[in-house]
Amino acid sequence: MKNYFRTAVLLSALALIFGGPGTQTNAAGGKTALVPREWKFKRTITLKPATRRADTAVAVTLATKTMGKPYRGTNPDGSDLRFTISDGKTLLNHWVESWDNKGTSKIWVKIPVPGADKIVMYYGNPKAKSLSNGEEVFDFFDDFNNGIWDKPVNRPVYTPSQDRKHPDAHRHLRSVLCEPSVIFEDNIFKMWYTTEEAPWQSKSKRLANGLAYATSKDGIHWTRYPVHPLITEVWPDSVSRCFVLKHKGAYYHFASNVEQGDGSILRWTSKDGIHWGDKTKVLTPEKPRETGYHNPAVFVDDDGVWKMLINTEDRLALATSEDGLHWTKWGDGAGVSIPPRCEGDPFVKKIGDTYFCWHSEARGGGPLNISAHWSKDLIHWESGFKNPQISHTRPWERGLGTTDVQCAKQIADTAIVEHNGKLWLYYCGTQSQFGLATFDGTWNDLADRMLNNPPLAKWDTGSFFGSVEGKQLKMSDDESNYDPLIVDSVSLSDAEGYIFEFKARKYAGPSYQIMPVVRHIDRTTFARFWLYDNTTTWYHEFRNPAIPPGWQWPLGATNVGANNICDDKWHNWKIVVKGDKNTLYLDGKLIGSCTSIPELVNRTDLKVGLSTFDTFAAFDDVRVRKYVEVEPVCTISWSAESVR
Repeated sequence: MKNYFRTAVLLSALALIFGGPGTQTNAAGGKTALVPREWKFKRTITLKPATRRADTAVAVTLATKTMGKPYRGTNPDGSDLRFTISDGKTLLNHWVESWDNKGTSKIWVKIPVPGADKIVMYYGNPKAKSLSNGEEVFDFFDDFNNGIWDKPVNRPVYTPSQDRKHPDAHRHLRSVLCEPSVIFEDNIFKMWYTTEEAPWQSKSKRLANGLAYATSKDGIHWTRYPVHPLITEVWPDSVSRCFVLKHKGAYYHFASNVEQGDGSILRWTSKDGIHWGDKTKVLTPEKPRETGYHNPAVFVDDDGVWKMLINTEDRLALATSEDGLHWTKWGDGAGVSIPPRCEGDPFVKKIGDTYFCWHSEARGGGPLNISAHWSKDLIHWESGFKNPQISHTRPWERGLGTTDVQCAKQIADTAIVEHNGKLWLYYCGTQSQFGLATFDGTWNDLADRMLNNPPLAKWDTGSFFGSVEGKQLKMSDDESNYDPLIVDSVSLSDAEGYIFEFKARKYAGPSYQIMPVVRHIDRTTFARFWLYDNTTTWYHEFRNPAIPPGWQWPLGATNVGANNICDDKWHNWKIVVKGDKNTLYLDGKLIGSCTSIPELVNRTDLKVGLSTFDTFAAFDDVRVRKYVEVEPVCTISWSAESVR
């Protein structure tokens, strides 16, 4: 009796973990069978024609005509749906593409064997948990639900106009805001930042710059402190690239005099974060490659040692101190192992036993974005991220809508603070304005996501464009025109054939140029469809492997047909590649077909991908599945059968 009880408890626990009541599992945890008695209803689904190949993904459509309005017997969110082969027990993997229990729903089911002409759908189990999983259905799948940062407001949260108190500050003056440092205490957000101003045409190095201060009750709406700036210096020093931290009740301000001095790091202290004194020069460049220190990131480690990552020329260097005043350079000023393409602007946070560093980064002449690395010792760094965490996905970040763009396409200067179950990441964008991104979770949650489930892990490292935001992939990088974002986890054969599907929409920008890549071999040899305008959908090829591609007007390209989707709505793309033929469908409508050049045909190393030009585009539910000559049509039985 005791052994029976233990076995029952174990089976119940496994059922909860691997799909809820009524799901049996094998020893490895794989879902193998359904216990029908746990479900109230079932329907027979007929496939016509029967599957002709193994691992066929078929689309099952539910409608109120047969299911009722709302669907009778199902959980409101569809979490109780289960599909089996005709035996009514062997589970099939499925993915819910769309769910509307008062309208039409679409579910994809993977059938592992050829010749299947019937499957069974079970529902009616209030305790069941969803088993919807696109990764188990398609050869490639990414719904971007593992994104980290979201941008809660579609505008900057602090601008030069707020800093200078006149609306055209950025037009008449070189008015720069950068390097925010943010602390939440006393029920308010406190932000210190670098402020700098000079006439646009001035050749004088005597800049009006210093440390400024602003506060906010909600982290979004900020008020500048009346005394502005808090700290200024005169020639030959300056107050630039500021960083503020609080330690044991005191505030510490580190800044560089690199703008008009010798590139040293200076330090001030304060009891209230407003009145500063005790100016001290704490670190000076001395080696040939140390042409000027700037952008210090300082923290006090668990052992009480002060540590600083700091920019010097083309790298990040490390220095340590016992008291925050007297510093020792690691490796006699040598840089740490974050790659040289890192532009700097570091922000460091220790989570558990791992140091995380957010920093600005650019690749291949592209825009400056925010990336992340991590380390166990602050010296040897690695990154599981293939793409930036924060990129310019808003028009203001790219510089659209202004005639005199300053720091175009630049995202840098990270500062992160934890408050109210969220992490608030502040950054500096185009026009020297501060933006905000948030993560729903704690520092530990963030570390787990970054180390174990980072976004875009399935995509190639060759392209540095696009970032996941709000459970969508967003792209606005013109450079992706010739350096697309390519899937990395699957190689495709045109002889076997494949179907490339996704959702996309233009959400900002002057054009609608969304350009999915359908046959990618390398950066110089690939083909793509090109949404150009309502009447023009190009099929375009880069066909000269000897010349790296640049901007090319599509002369000689094929217009496969009118699309009529140049708007701001979501649209469904389906591209079928088989042999030398490429066929495009939009929202289920055939647009047209064309053939590829010999260099792109009879390949087993093909990839697919995404690119844009002169637009802000969002993508979701990207997937690839095996080609089927005739898609099986699924017909669901009119009436439900009672299981019990």
